[in-house]
Amino acid sequence: MIMWRLAIRNLMRNSRRTSLTVTSIAFGLAVSLWLDCILEGRNRDVIRTVTSGHIGNAQLLKKEYKDEQLAKDFYVAPPEDFLKLLPHGALFARRVHIPALISSGENSSPVLLEGVEPENEAKITKIKSDVIQGDYLSSSEKESCAEKEILIGEKLAKRLNAEVGNKLVLLLQSIDGTLGNDLFFVKGIFSSQSPQFDARYVFTSLPCAQEIAAIRGIHETVFRFQKESDEAAVLKQQGALAGTGLILTTWREAMPSIAVMVKYNKATLLMISVLLLVVIVMGIINTLLMSVYERTREFGVMGALGVTPSELRRLIVLESLVVGIIAAILGTIVGLAMVSYHMKYGLDLRPFLGDSSGAADFKLNLTVYPEFNFIPYLRTVLLTLFFVVAASLYPAIKASRIKPIQAMRSV
Repeated sequence: MIMWRLAIRNLMRNSRRTSLTVTSIAFGLAVSLWLDCILEGRNRDVIRTVTSGHIGNAQLLKKEYKDEQLAKDFYVAPPEDFLKLLPHGALFARRVHIPALISSGENSSPVLLEGVEPENEAKITKIKSDVIQGDYLSSSEKESCAEKEILIGEKLAKRLNAEVGNKLVLLLQSIDGTLGNDLFFVKGIFSSQSPQFDARYVFTSLPCAQEIAAIRGIHETVFRFQKESDEAAVLKQQGALAGTGLILTTWREAMPSIAVMVKYNKATLLMISVLLLVVIVMGIINTLLMSVYERTREFGVMGALGVTPSELRRLIVLESLVVGIIAAILGTIVGLAMVSYHMKYGLDLRPFLGDSSGAADFKLNLTVYPEFNFIPYLRTVLLTLFFVVAASLYPAIKASRIKPIQAMRSV
């Protein structure tokens, strides 16, 4: 207890130097906490944007279709044994994908015709909420194409000069080699905030797409999970797909550029954290070495009074530990204040990125709301305290080797 009191007293004797050291460490920890929460929020927002869009969390498809994406590589239905293994709350919808040409008479454009189950698709993706004109596809349990209706993107509508209620011609090659074509009327126009997506995708009901392309099955079953951990749990159940010719992929395989972005953000945070630790350690070593040189006479007197070298080393280490603890508390308070502010108001990235935020077929948010993640920060704090103590060992050893007689003779 006496050593703690001595350590605190020594730090207070030179309050300006101690304050600067504490402030520098606290600032580094505050920035680390804030940046970790910002990047975690950014990553979560990117993943939510991708999985709530057209991709979903996971996709079940034939291996041949994944490799070649040919319309003939379809399967009848997802295996019941596999569906029983899905986590609670998991949703799924069936789809077909068919390259086609859409025409309004004078204008035409290549598109990807998406045959979906309207009701299930609306639960998994945000296509229904993206409709800005007209209505969403009619929900029907019938296996026939009674109403030939489509959803088109806003950019495609402008390209075709089409409006809600207009009739458009869809032409495509059926899997039996014949030319499939039919008239569809525009039920609604959607805007996903991604011009590439809005210009390329056209949605209709699953029976209509199957009928025009002569497909007696589906190309893909898309899954949406309630928790991110469910994704890994489902991937472990792929043994249930043995012998079916089907494979399960995730959004990471479907959108590798987005997965790389998330990985890059985490690597950036690690790099910045390491740099902050290096700066903190160098600052501590410099401060303590200066303190040792300034207090040479004091250490000599302490040695003459019976303070052992080990006790002197312990005193220096305790001083650095007190500085680290105070800095950790202050840095946490400042960091939490910064995170709380941006949780409420968000961090606007427009001054840094401009108005462009497109990534593949997605429009990413330009306002980031941090997600509080205390475990990585706690790890950073403990690591910082460890390096603070480790950095004090060299000055402590140097102080313990001071000869009392020589120290007291020094000016």
